[in-house]
Amino acid sequence: MNLKTEQRYLRWLEFFFFTAMVYGIGFYLRYIEYKWWLQPYFFINGEPLMATHDAYAWLSGAIKTGVLYGKPMSNILYWLHNVTGLNIAKIAFWLPALVAPLVCVPVFIIAKLFGHLKSGLIGGAIASIGVGYFLRTRLGYADTDILTGTLPLLYCASLIFWLQPYFFSWVRKENKVLPDQKESLFKATGVGLILAFYNWFYPNAYPIMMYSYLFILFLVLVFTTKEVFWALLPEFGLILIYGFGKEFGFGLALVVTICLYYLSNKKGERLKSLYSIFFFMLGIGVLLWAKGTGAVTLLIEPVLGYAKIFSTLPGYKIHLPDVKASIKEAQDVSWEMLISRMGLNPFFFYGGLVGYILACIRYPLLLVLLPQLALSLLSIKLGSRFTMYGPPVIGIGLGLGLGLGLEYFKLKQEIIKLGIYFLLFGFIFLFGLHFAQRLRPYPVLPKEYASSFIELSQKAEPNAQLWQWWDYGYAEQYYAKRKSFGDGGRQNGPYLYPLAVVHTTDSPLQASQIMKFIAITQEEQIKQCLANGTKPVNPGAKILYWPVNPVQKLEDMGPKKAELFIDSLKAKFIIKSKPANPQYLVLSWENLRLSYWITYFGSWDLFLGRGRHGMFQQIRGNVQINPKIGILLYRDRTIPIKKMLIIKKNSKKPEEKEWANFKGIYLIYNQYSQELYAVDGLVYNSMLVQMLLKNPTNFNPFFSLVIDHYPWVRIYKVN
Repeated sequence: MNLKTEQRYLRWLEFFFFTAMVYGIGFYLRYIEYKWWLQPYFFINGEPLMATHDAYAWLSGAIKTGVLYGKPMSNILYWLHNVTGLNIAKIAFWLPALVAPLVCVPVFIIAKLFGHLKSGLIGGAIASIGVGYFLRTRLGYADTDILTGTLPLLYCASLIFWLQPYFFSWVRKENKVLPDQKESLFKATGVGLILAFYNWFYPNAYPIMMYSYLFILFLVLVFTTKEVFWALLPEFGLILIYGFGKEFGFGLALVVTICLYYLSNKKGERLKSLYSIFFFMLGIGVLLWAKGTGAVTLLIEPVLGYAKIFSTLPGYKIHLPDVKASIKEAQDVSWEMLISRMGLNPFFFYGGLVGYILACIRYPLLLVLLPQLALSLLSIKLGSRFTMYGPPVIGIGLGLGLGLGLEYFKLKQEIIKLGIYFLLFGFIFLFGLHFAQRLRPYPVLPKEYASSFIELSQKAEPNAQLWQWWDYGYAEQYYAKRKSFGDGGRQNGPYLYPLAVVHTTDSPLQASQIMKFIAITQEEQIKQCLANGTKPVNPGAKILYWPVNPVQKLEDMGPKKAELFIDSLKAKFIIKSKPANPQYLVLSWENLRLSYWITYFGSWDLFLGRGRHGMFQQIRGNVQINPKIGILLYRDRTIPIKKMLIIKKNSKKPEEKEWANFKGIYLIYNQYSQELYAVDGLVYNSMLVQMLLKNPTNFNPFFSLVIDHYPWVRIYKVN
């Protein structure tokens, strides 16, 4: 082995050693939380409860009972289960800790491409344990987020690998290197294959894919010669064919590759310009074939949606509510939280920003990461979920910025430079360790709720439909194995409104009639789907979901008549026919914590397009209640009480007290959990409180109690 080959092996050994080390700390910091999971109330039937609602979407899809059957993440869980024989929930539980730290790999690739491999120690560590990403990839968070940090970065790394030889710096120097067609085609094919996998695994990231694509195309126009731009243009078309052409695209891409390889030997600038435009437009054509008008609208609509510009849902004849304002991850973040989520602390955050700017001046191709950085910074308005795209860019900026600084000061001793990198790496690790040690498990539904679903799977008819609050729809599909009305993907206007009204109304008659009316509407549309050959959204699943509009009949009435009709269901027995499929209403203690938003959507006016938030506040600390006159003494305030509901231990009947106060609050006290809540009349009189906590016979003849796990869960069947 000659010296040059030996050095190459050593460089690769160094690459794998550093990458494995950073991957290891990413896994370890996620593993720390496991000791807190080892409690019986975090497991059911030997399976761990999941820490995110969407994990149940993929679990139910993997066992063919969910609406997302056949989707990539569901398929991955199914394949892993079949290959390993391990429990599928345990696979989902551990998958984030095993896969998410891989985000450090493309960081090291980028660092190596720019000749600063050791800077990957800094960039990879921040990318892996940055709070915005870390919080979404903990144990039990089996969602697409496990790769949605890695894939966009790998996509950008492949673009850098492809285009790096042809770029010049900000000081414009003529670059006479023209692409070697064979090598360039090979690299562009790699980019296309990565884009294809990214698009297959997480098609919702289409805006990020295309923002990066369009931006790098712009950079090629600015930072390469005209000859290089025209030479690379057809390969940009090839990338789109691979990325969005699906199975058809792979065959077409092969034909295009052969044609490009053949035409590269032809002479004549005019001919080259013509075929460059032709093959680029062919790629655009494939994109339009795959996405239709969405090729443009999908670049804008998600941003407008997360920006919460519309209070009502556009595209409907009646004014339906938009759920995004209520979703925690879509809510605005403060600048302080943004710094923490993107860069761990202000030192790393601002240092990373400055380092990124300096690195972009030296290496303009790094600007390909700018769309991800911009998206993360815009999370101030778009919501906290987008902060996950920021840590890798901040990390790369901090690492490369440090590398360039050491170059500037002409520090040549490798051992000293390595020591500086490891010192900063150590600080990042200690910060991450301190953060990870403070985390505690928080499953998205308690064991009692999951066991109620499992019990219902033995009692409910196979064709039954369950009306639980949409947050728990995926969990229902996994545990109860029945069709759910509403889930994490069907949680907006047409599903959100009727579901919220049923929970919010103070009339069991109205709740039962809405459920029957909507179910009958669904069944009529499903018959139409069967008649005209429309396929379900999850073909091949054990439980089929169809592309229906549950509020179509309300839309046909128009806003004013629809609002009057919904109100009339409270006083008159109008819906006399029963749906073919039994309907069940699921009430849970967990819903009380969501009542602020449930009542807002449930009191929604279809004509005016607005609702009213119910009051819900947990009272903590020292309180005193005067039982004679109904007065709450709290924080030097005297608050009159109208009613108080006391959930007593070892009793199925709550104790209710009432005072003759003209104004005042309502109190709910749970002796089991020692929780005290102050609510208003809208929340207190709603079905989500009354049917969960009061005498079940009060709701006859409209509902029959099927499962009673008072005070945590009750499930009723519509009569």
